[in-house]
Amino acid sequence: MNKNTIGVLAVCAIGLGLAGWRHYSLHQNRDILKNFTHWPPSSREVHNSMQHYHAASPAGAMKHFAQLITMRYREHNPPLAVLIRYKNPTYLKLECPARMAPWNMNRLALNLWRESRNDLKLNVTVGIYRTYIGAKPFLIGTLVPVQSGSATVASINYTGLNTVPRFAPPPGAP
Repeated sequence: MNKNTIGVLAVCAIGLGLAGWRHYSLHQNRDILKNFTHWPPSSREVHNSMQHYHAASPAGAMKHFAQLITMRYREHNPPLAVLIRYKNPTYLKLECPARMAPWNMNRLALNLWRESRNDLKLNVTVGIYRTYIGAKPFLIGTLVPVQSGSATVASINYTGLNTVPRFAPPPGAP
């Protein structure tokens, strides 16, 4: 074999290796929320735990539900900085990190709404908030339940998705 043939074979081998690596990286599942409903505590565990709280107090049940769902994301490996807060009997506040993609916020909000319907027997509104370090949460959208015939559906209305909150400097800063 001459040098040109060896060079061509080496370039072809490198090209095939790069093409295979690109194909693998494009088709690799990078979903950070893959099977998130099965993360502990799973939907079934939350449902079973909520059976004890219904009789005591609805407010206690809502707070316990919010703590369990928050624990699902915070104690997962890798942890997600997601927080669910109980505001009133018909409103849950979903706080997501600022860098989370909007479609993942949708998935979290829809799952929170479905689980609250199943476990709390309430049709709640879910406020979707973006959180920034050092600033209060910023409302970017709302999941609102809509009665449509016999089936209950929800609508997500985004109002502040493209808006970035302005941070005021602390008093006395230069």
